[in-house]
Amino acid sequence: CTTLIPEEIDYSPKAVKINIFWDNNGISIDGETTITVSDDQLKRFEASGWQTIAINGHDPKAIKIAISRAKVSAKPTLIACNTIIGFGAPTLGGSNKVHGAYPHLMDLRCKW
Repeated sequence: CTTLIPEEIDYSPKAVKINIFWDNNGISIDGETTITVSDDQLKRFEASGWQTIAINGHDPKAIKIAISRAKVSAKPTLIACNTIIGFGAPTLGGSNKVHGAYPHLMDLRCKW
């Protein structure tokens, strides 16, 4: 996801409690997200009254802690999961090439 849409930010916390997981991998189909987006998504959400939590999206323990924090907050929560797109794939990981690409045989043997 290159950016988060204003409708998500402008969500009214009075309606229903919502928690969003954002896969913040820094990659779009065209390359790094910095070529199209320069704003700080966490600050955008914080300015609208959201709780924001940034975590390592590859760490199950960090994910569990973030969910626990979101559950006890009265605010809507954005959990920014900092990840590497194509994580574990030696020839595709961290690159926009992972979008729609057939994995290399080496990628299919990767160990998680």
